[in-house]
Amino acid sequence: MNEIEAFGEHKARWITISSDEYESMKSTLEVLSDPELMAQIKESKSKD
Repeated sequence: MNEIEAFGEHKARWITISSDEYESMKSTLEVLSDPELMAQIKESKSKD
């Protein structure tokens, strides 16, 4: 789902995303927040 919907005229801004996209974002943030895992990814990429 790559569709953005805005409702109402408020000062605050928000977007609506699917629960699958939300879970994917949470997983991505979890990986990016793990220094050990990021080091493993970096090491793996440097072997190519």
